[in-house]
Amino acid sequence: MKLSDYLAVTNSAHKQQGNPAVEVNALYKTRENINCYLTATQAMNLAENLLMKARLIQEEGIDDAIVHLWNQGANNETLYCGLNQARQGPRRKKT
Repeated sequence: MKLSDYLAVTNSAHKQQGNPAVEVNALYKTRENINCYLTATQAMNLAENLLMKARLIQEEGIDDAIVHLWNQGANNETLYCGLNQARQGPRRKKT
């Protein structure tokens, strides 16, 4: 099943789960990298969220889905976990 078809399902497990978030101890972002500091509890919560989405992809048989981890805003120290479509092909080359 394709991700777009799965997301169209009205009462899917992903819609019930939503995009779980974890507040982190510290999150530093630069143009070149990201550093995230987690307490043990935060690390376990993040791991559980990642596993939940990975299992959902496998159990639902979503062929082109990946687990997406993101943050919004310059001062926001929250990581969100969801689904997205996998990249097709290699990374673009910068010229």
